[in-house]
Amino acid sequence: MTHWIYKIPRLMDAPEALRGKSRYSEDMQLPRIGLYCEDESHAGAPWLICSFVPNYAHLEQSGDKRWTVSDKYRTGTGDLLHLSYVQQQLISDDLEPAPQDANGRLFTGEKWQQGYGRWNLGCKSCGNSLTMKSDSFQSALFALFSAGVMEISIDGLRSMNDRLKGK
Repeated sequence: MTHWIYKIPRLMDAPEALRGKSRYSEDMQLPRIGLYCEDESHAGAPWLICSFVPNYAHLEQSGDKRWTVSDKYRTGTGDLLHLSYVQQQLISDDLEPAPQDANGRLFTGEKWQQGYGRWNLGCKSCGNSLTMKSDSFQSALFALFSAGVMEISIDGLRSMNDRLKGK
């Protein structure tokens, strides 16, 4: 297995505003794929958007493996940076955003089921965004994980999505 070179190798390499919010670390063997933006407007410093983790609640309920969005971004040493600005939404096919409960958890039943909705992911800094159907989102993440990819840019995920759609 090759060693992944993370965008943020150590906690001290993280933007200063994120370093103080890191209170957690995790085993590097746990599945997590980071999403970042490298638009030229970021002046060579990637903007961390979110990460994707297995949805264990969905697995328990349905027995079906799914990925979901997390507001924690892992560094190369396993420290988790809390991203309070994560821009992501689960939307139905008719583009209605999924409601959230008082704790901020997304409702994923009915027309927002993760197998039928869409994920809208975006960079809060430059506005670069991507909306993916849930089935394409899931296929892309399983392919990335199978290939040992730990992070991907939003433009890389967009290219992958276009290939999955046959563009």
